[in-house]
Amino acid sequence: MSQDLTEVATIVDIVQLREQGLSKRAVAKRLGISRDTVSKYWDCVQLKPGQLWPAATVDGPLP
Repeated sequence: MSQDLTEVATIVDIVQLREQGLSKRAVAKRLGISRDTVSKYWDCVQLKPGQLWPAATVDGPLP
């Protein structure tokens, strides 16, 4: 279970550092992970400026 939490935290770190303007190489070096790992998650979440986590979206009317 802690492995899953570490992976989620790493993805959050990747997205936050990307939003700060760091390159993939710089993110990988800062986090001590491979550039392949950074590339895997680089575009997984798109945030608006100042947004810490993506907002939930609902398709269609609410019940």
